Amino acid sequence: MPAEENRNFDNLLLLCTQHSYEIDDFPDRFPAEMLREWKAAQIREYDQVHSWPLTDSEAEEVLTVSEDEPVWSTLELVRQVEAVRLTAQRTRTATRAAVTSWQELRKRTQAGFLGWDDDGNDVVVEPAPVEVEPIKRRIVATLAAADEELTPKVEAARVELAAARAAHPQLQAWVDDLGRHLVGLQQVAAVWQGGSDPDDDDAFNQALAGVGTSIGGLLNRARGEAVTAPEPPPEEPRAAEADAYAEHLQLLQEGRPHHRVDNRPYDPDLRYRLAAATAYAMTLPRTISSIAVDVDATAELAVAVSRNADLSEQLRLLDEDARREPLAAAVALLFATARRSDTPTEVIEAARRRALELLGSTDWEDSRNWTDELLGGPRTFNELAALTSGDTVAAPISDALAARPELVRLILVACAQWSEQVDRQTWQTTGFTRRYREEPTWLPVSAIRAAATQVDPDTAFADLPLQHLLDWACC
Repeated sequence: MPAEENRNFDNLLLLCTQHSYEIDDFPDRFPAEMLREWKAAQIREYDQVHSWPLTDSEAEEVLTVSEDEPVWSTLELVRQVEAVRLTAQRTRTATRAAVTSWQELRKRTQAGFLGWDDDGNDVVVEPAPVEVEPIKRRIVATLAAADEELTPKVEAARVELAAARAAHPQLQAWVDDLGRHLVGLQQVAAVWQGGSDPDDDDAFNQALAGVGTSIGGLLNRARGEAVTAPEPPPEEPRAAEADAYAEHLQLLQEGRPHHRVDNRPYDPDLRYRLAAATAYAMTLPRTISSIAVDVDATAELAVAVSRNADLSEQLRLLDEDARREPLAAAVALLFATARRSDTPTEVIEAARRRALELLGSTDWEDSRNWTDELLGGPRTFNELAALTSGDTVAAPISDALAARPELVRLILVACAQWSEQVDRQTWQTTGFTRRYREEPTWLPVSAIRAAATQVDPDTAFADLPLQHLLDWACC
């Protein structure tokens, strides 16, 4: 209707700003007859009291203030938040489907091998890496897609929250609480924090429910209901670690566009920060929940950022990568460079040379180099062997054992693979253990047996399987 008719006395009902917005947002709840009854009640009250005189100038002032009041619609906020929730649920379905395929692969593998150790405990066999890697890449892809799709929707919802804060400062506590829950949901949706069970996704479910509870509190308060203010977020007992992880996630997010397309220009600063972050990524456990953020994922993003650097710069970066500490971080960067299909041949050959130099320059007789924090477990030797050869990797290990036989226990443990212990009824992870599922091609088993014999001459090691050697080393 025309503005003059809209503001005509017959169409005027005096309300506070918030309730006027609520009526506009939910017209079905407030039919015209109800509003007319309210107006009639207001007029009757005025006629009875006669204590509310307004001059023309006062009425004009009220009108001016009303027109200047920031406008905010609860209905639009509901739409934006629900878009975030629905998108998070839909994209999570794809991730859970990928995890389901991993679980089914594990079940098939373990059903085909029924065995036990000397104590009668079940031996859990894991699928071969060649079968697992495509599933890992699929999980990482679904998580990245979820984050990419959620980002604009969360930003749109936060814009609505900013409008709410400006229009109604008294809602700030509820607005801030909902903003935290939205960001928290986006962060959880970008990682998989469950185990090998696709239904074990408590962190995501809690984040999703938290958003629903938070917006419910905000809407109730906006309607004028007596609602207890949300408590401020508890201080993390390990704030430094939480901040470091959040910063790491943000850094990976900066690098992901370079991994998705091949036309982005080289960013030297981003490349340096990602390469440096491999040291932090080494501290993250290598589980299904960290495959999108671990040292391998970080190294791959660092290399993707520099794909459009010129040849001389890529060669310089290899020199820089080879000096990274710990050793496992340097190897991850070299290997990530060498396995990219678009890497120049000269760079791949240079990566191989740097790997050989690392093998030769590391003091393998120093027991500190056989810790997980530096070596990173058997994956480092797997990758060095892939860049060089199994014999090339075995040689320095044999030399170290010949010089210091007492290292044999450390070496046996450090070169064994981590394996999950699983409850076969629930398929829940119950723990982790070291195990040799197969004999690595780069492991000098004969040199290990010889060193073990020197350390423990009363035990016959000649015919002991590698797993039994590990059991001896762990005693």
